[in-house]
Amino acid sequence: MPPIWVGIVSNGGACILLLYFTLIGAWSTWSLPVVYVGWSSIAATALITVGLVRYGIRDRGR
Repeated sequence: MPPIWVGIVSNGGACILLLYFTLIGAWSTWSLPVVYVGWSSIAATALITVGLVRYGIRDRGR
């Protein structure tokens, strides 16, 4: 179970930081392809985090 929590914290944290810096305008001088990669990274880390929360944490009767 600890590896699941590490994944949730690391991917969730990365998603929050990427989103934060996007919203404060840190990407405003970047070219469009780089911004696209940034938004793709936000989406990927968010989906990984949701997947880990949804399917990684299960009570298996223990």
